[in-house]
Amino acid sequence: MTKNTPKTTDTNANTIAKHSHLLRSEINKLQQMKPTSIDSKSDSNGMNKKMDDLLQDINKDFQGINKDLSSLHKKINDLHTFVTATADNVSELEKRVVKLEQLDSRVKQLEKFLTQQETTYASITNNINNNDQLTPNSTSSSTRLDKLEWASSEIERKKRILQVTLSHPEINTDQPNLSSYAIEFMRTSMKMPAREIDLNLFAQKGFKPNSLLITLTDMRFKKLLFSTKKKLRVQEEDINPNLFINEYLTSHNLNLLMNLKKLRRQRALENLPCYTSVYSFDGKIFVKLDRNDNNIASIQVKTAPDIASLLNRLEEQ
Repeated sequence: MTKNTPKTTDTNANTIAKHSHLLRSEINKLQQMKPTSIDSKSDSNGMNKKMDDLLQDINKDFQGINKDLSSLHKKINDLHTFVTATADNVSELEKRVVKLEQLDSRVKQLEKFLTQQETTYASITNNINNNDQLTPNSTSSSTRLDKLEWASSEIERKKRILQVTLSHPEINTDQPNLSSYAIEFMRTSMKMPAREIDLNLFAQKGFKPNSLLITLTDMRFKKLLFSTKKKLRVQEEDINPNLFINEYLTSHNLNLLMNLKKLRRQRALENLPCYTSVYSFDGKIFVKLDRNDNNIASIQVKTAPDIASLLNRLEEQ
């Protein structure tokens, strides 16, 4: 329908030009007529009628042109609406493209991270195999299994390095937005300044009642969180006795920690020499032979045989 409009307009314009030419011709004739001819009543009436007919034809042509212009104007408005809607769709598509590019970048980062972890795991496994080949008589199948389990635990530990568990009887895990709830709990109940709280943390329901599993974005916030717990212990705040902040340990390292604590209690009851403290740091398990002696370095415990070696060392002292 849009294609027919220019043709119709051209036809009407030609008609107008034609009638205008005829009208001009008749006016010229009138101007050239003699006065006697003009006085003739019949000629005057005929000329007037002819002029009226020409003017009516011209008026009809103009009406047709106006109708065509109105239709064209409507089509232009429709086109403008379509172009505007298309522009909005293009803008939305551009936003989605940006999001897709961001997701693609994230996927590439994850792929790179997984590749690094696989390389690390392969390197650890290779080192274990080399050690076994060097000392075949002293390395039992059980020890080899412990080393492989520790190597697997190391990969998982690095993934959990920024995760902590926060538990307290007042924590309500039925909140719609646990991340915002965790931030507010740190601000009000733990009295942490806003600058020390990770506002981009992610919180989810923990594995125990009234507990949260929190993923932080930087090691700085993890250190500040444990520092706050220590300050509350010193200040003897009301919330402190029931507030627990722990690293999200792998099952392997958690078993080591529990076994070491249990062993320390048993040896204390039997008045046997033992280490004075057990703790985790960056997901690793350490023991300290004398907590009051800063010159004695902490000992990392990686596997069950390490515990046996530790006890032998204590017996020799």
